Amino acid sequence: MLKLKKYEEYSSDLVSIYYFDEYIPKYTHTDDGFSNALLVFKETKDVEMIDFFSKLIQKQIKDGQEYVVCLVPSTDMNEKWPAIRHVAYQVRKEKKLIMGEHIILRNKTIPKQKIFRNSIETHLDSLSLFSSFKDVIKNQKVILFDDIITTGTSFNACAKLLLENGAKKIIGIVLGKTKKLYK
Repeated sequence: MLKLKKYEEYSSDLVSIYYFDEYIPKYTHTDDGFSNALLVFKETKDVEMIDFFSKLIQKQIKDGQEYVVCLVPSTDMNEKWPAIRHVAYQVRKEKKLIMGEHIILRNKTIPKQKIFRNSIETHLDSLSLFSSFKDVIKNQKVILFDDIITTGTSFNACAKLLLENGAKKIIGIVLGKTKKLYK
């Protein structure tokens, strides 16, 4: 069974990131079962995979916790419901957490991370908080969902935006951490 592991490289006092397993990117033509399942999840928004990841995450969150649920938006500003948003929604609903999946907005499309290594500044320039809901995160612990973490820039840009706007702590839940194939 998959369990969350701490991603030490990108964690700090205010940001803790956890992931389930390493992910091998599509272009490597892998036979890795987890990577293939994650690709199906991302590309097809398969209901069974959404349910699988939602239940896996729900087991990791204690009942009665007061968290706001947010997510790292897609690099494509027109993609409003990526598969990870469905997972975040189900986890929030089941665990009775505070709604916030829509708080971080992508104002302009930027190149995908696997194609172009965007800086934190590039991400911050393309992100904003939905102003009507800024008070929702003030003094709150936020669970920040993302499907895959590669360089950490998109995740860290979102975490920085949340912290600068009053969030108390960020707990990142990422399904897969991109495996470094070359050193």
